[in-house]
Amino acid sequence: VIDEALALWTFDRSSSHDDKELVGGFTEEEVEAFHETDLHSIIQLKIEESKVLATQASYENGSRDQVKCIIDALAIFQHFSSTVDVSRYRSVKFPIYSVLFLYIKTGRIQQENRKCFMTQVSDDFVTDATLHGDPVHLSRALAMRA
Repeated sequence: VIDEALALWTFDRSSSHDDKELVGGFTEEEVEAFHETDLHSIIQLKIEESKVLATQASYENGSRDQVKCIIDALAIFQHFSSTVDVSRYRSVKFPIYSVLFLYIKTGRIQQENRKCFMTQVSDDFVTDATLHGDPVHLSRALAMRA
């Protein structure tokens, strides 16, 4: 169901994206064409898809694409943010940070440079939380950095 909902934002559902560079499962042109409300909906769908896959993986005693979904959400946000000012989008980006940190702390993100990735994500979160000035988010970001 989530894949069908995400397919609503593709330009040509009949063609393959094999020959184009993808950003979180969408072409760069598709991401650049997203409206701000589209971005919020797509990110929420990617986060929920990640959570569903994580739940399925725990029942099946295996790992699925839950990490890829959240990394896709981050890639979409980062590409979108290169075209518009997204400093006010904490309701979109902060949930991505939350799920990423959960996956880092539980070992679902398996990388040789996991500490480096975690440091980069936590630094980004602290920077974004500082820009917004909300002490709750800043406290959480600093706690995640620790």
